[in-house]
Amino acid sequence: MKQLPLFIMIVALLAASVRANEPQEEIRLPARESYRAPYDKSNDDAFKGQHVKITVTPATFPYPLLKYRLHTFSAEFESGNAAPLYQQAYMEFTRIQSERMETVYKSKEYVELKLADDSEGAMRLEIEKLKFKAFPIPALNGEASKMTDVSITPEQEAAMYQNLDCVFRILERASRQSYCDWSDRIQYHGIATLLRYIDEARTLARYLQGKANWEIRNGKYDDAVKTIRVGFMIGNHVEQDPFLISTLVGSNIHGMILFELRTLESQPDAPNLYPALTQVYFPGNAVQNGMQNELAFLWSKKETYKGFDNIDTLSADECRMYFDDVIDSFLIWVNVNPESNTYKFSKPVFCTLLYPFARDRLLQKGMSESEIEAMPVHQVVTPYLLEKIKGKYDNLIVLSSFPSGATHTAISADDLFFSGIKTPVDFFLYNVLPSSYMVRSAFLRQKQTCELMKITEAIRYYAAAHDGKLPESLDAIKEVPVTTIDPLSGQPFGYSIEGNTVLIDYTNNDKSRLEITVKGSEK
Repeated sequence: MKQLPLFIMIVALLAASVRANEPQEEIRLPARESYRAPYDKSNDDAFKGQHVKITVTPATFPYPLLKYRLHTFSAEFESGNAAPLYQQAYMEFTRIQSERMETVYKSKEYVELKLADDSEGAMRLEIEKLKFKAFPIPALNGEASKMTDVSITPEQEAAMYQNLDCVFRILERASRQSYCDWSDRIQYHGIATLLRYIDEARTLARYLQGKANWEIRNGKYDDAVKTIRVGFMIGNHVEQDPFLISTLVGSNIHGMILFELRTLESQPDAPNLYPALTQVYFPGNAVQNGMQNELAFLWSKKETYKGFDNIDTLSADECRMYFDDVIDSFLIWVNVNPESNTYKFSKPVFCTLLYPFARDRLLQKGMSESEIEAMPVHQVVTPYLLEKIKGKYDNLIVLSSFPSGATHTAISADDLFFSGIKTPVDFFLYNVLPSSYMVRSAFLRQKQTCELMKITEAIRYYAAAHDGKLPESLDAIKEVPVTTIDPLSGQPFGYSIEGNTVLIDYTNNDKSRLEITVKGSEK
């Protein structure tokens, strides 16, 4: 049975971390889950992806057009590295959080709960409630959705965010730096590379998500836009680091920020954000950079990559070194204990399994049986192993740059590749190579959300400019450009109208729908 790649487990954890948070009573919107969570399949099997429902009001554009900026302008950039500032912000954030938690741990109520019988887990939830009261940021507490009976006063929230203002000032400065170098070099450490900044950046993004939501609920739209702007830059700085996991986490951060942006556009008196959305950008080459860099995960020595330059002229010693490095990295990747017998006998087994395929390769190149038999085993096997790895990986790198929905057949799709395990190398790659489709989908999903929001804002403008009427189609919107093609699927968006509600069908893992109810509008 194949072991689940570490990459897939990371993706699963990331997906689990993207949760909708329950609203507090003072929110002036329908319950958040009414448009964020997947639609109830038991009620309607037609939509197995997302069923997003929002209510908006007609609105023209603000003046000046970019009064509400969602992105830092190039003219605002300062010469410097943002990474140390993010680390400083995280340290300050954890210091403040620890101080607030300390008051909880010293309280009599906490001690009583810790000493009480918790056979049914009820006391653990009560402890989490105490922590939540001390640090009420829902996105940072996995149990927040269960705390419907916890009452947080506006004064408590205001005091907490005021206490965290020093963190925001550091983050705002980081967003204005000209570059961000996290100083993690996979070429030197291979699979052992530690990406410490990922969890730190995600924690800071969750803080910004909670801050933006609090500002929206209290009508502080200017402050909320500024918070969202800083959040976008954190996402970009993480996403542009050349690792696929960085691309996933950066997309996750953008998803948190876009969630609050959608909350903002749903407010009855929300400004029209179409002009601001036109200036939002995501690192365009993030997936390709990540794919190219990920190849270094297959070995621990940066010199191994030189083996691809001319594989058939490698010496016997070079072949042995490269073979050992690649197999060692693979065994570490699939969590084989270096002290185990499995680890000890894996290299001879791999050599034995690969030899017939490597021998056929040399025969096709014109070598004789006697010439091949005279060669050291590793000099036969290693060129075949490196060639197959590079060939398959090149496929994935090129495919990652293809347009969405492309059906070209000259280069095999990764899902077809992963379904055809014909050689030991295929099994090796199946366990090691990441799914570029999953990463690319996550990257494109943030673009899809942004385009859907631009469509929403264009509809708001159309309704305001046409006495409350809704456009008959996306093509009927002539005032501003809107895309009619889904960035994720490459297919046209579906569009229909029911009363004062626009229905837009799209793809998000499965068939999905966005319902935009425009107050005071008509078809």
